[in-house]
Amino acid sequence: MTVCPIHQCILIDSCYSCNKKLMWNVNSLSKCRCGFRYVEGEVVTVSREETLLADLIHSLTLGDHVNQLQINNFLLKKLTLLDINLLINYTLLEIKELDKKRFETSSMSNIELHQMIKEVIHAFMNWPHNFYNLLDLITDKKKARDLKIRFSRVLGRY
Repeated sequence: MTVCPIHQCILIDSCYSCNKKLMWNVNSLSKCRCGFRYVEGEVVTVSREETLLADLIHSLTLGDHVNQLQINNFLLKKLTLLDINLLINYTLLEIKELDKKRFETSSMSNIELHQMIKEVIHAFMNWPHNFYNLLDLITDKKKARDLKIRFSRVLGRY
């Protein structure tokens, strides 16, 4: 989860003062070891739509909805938490494969990960139309990459 559905903001993942990654096995969750109080940091707000996944996870684990935004044809509302996790991770991997970049969430900031998850969530809204658009994008990029590889094999000799 990258956002708080209650406060509509990006969850912080590092200290604003010393830039150290937040650890959850510490004595205090409200301040860093360097003394910086997290409540004094910048708050990055997000739209209600951007909290849909967090709200869905919240409702599946705690049983109540925070986000009252109703989205028609939102496939993820019909899935279990495990299915949502698998589907989002698989879709993220497919999208990252297009960029030919190594995909490691541990090295990404929450803001970077949130931007990617936003793309994936959009694909499952207005089901199945947005999903078909994502499939077209994936297919077109893979075709273009394969074509580039084939041409470079043939033309690389000249």
